Amino acid sequence: MSYLNERLKKSAEPLMSHHPLRWVAMLAVCSPFLLGSVMKFQDFDAAIKEMEGYGFLPAAPYAAAVVFFGFAFTVMILTGYLRWVGALALSLFTIVASIAAVPFWQMTPGAERLLSLRVFVEHIALSGALILIAWEDFNEGSDEQ
Repeated sequence: MSYLNERLKKSAEPLMSHHPLRWVAMLAVCSPFLLGSVMKFQDFDAAIKEMEGYGFLPAAPYAAAVVFFGFAFTVMILTGYLRWVGALALSLFTIVASIAAVPFWQMTPGAERLLSLRVFVEHIALSGALILIAWEDFNEGSDEQ
């Protein structure tokens, strides 16, 4: 098995060591936060209503914080400036937001609950990807893009 692993690694090395691919992968992980921040900024009234719907009052400061921090932590990750801090912060935000916004455990069994469970698990997976970004950056001390 070790031989196969080494052969596969050698074959994939040109792609996996390609620096822009790493950045594009981080952009993909950050895209929900970047898109969400831009959309909330463009329609701030809808962002306020969203916060009210989740019971976060006063809603305007919460909406502003979500826009600002979603964008700021994404920029930290993509630029490499304290990447691990930005990634951990977005991971924590994702977990808290998922618990607040997708309480599948309170729903009656059925299709809507299954859909909510899937959305919740997808968000936990996204949180895991952010933790891996933080882990890599923290352990390798990479302050590069």
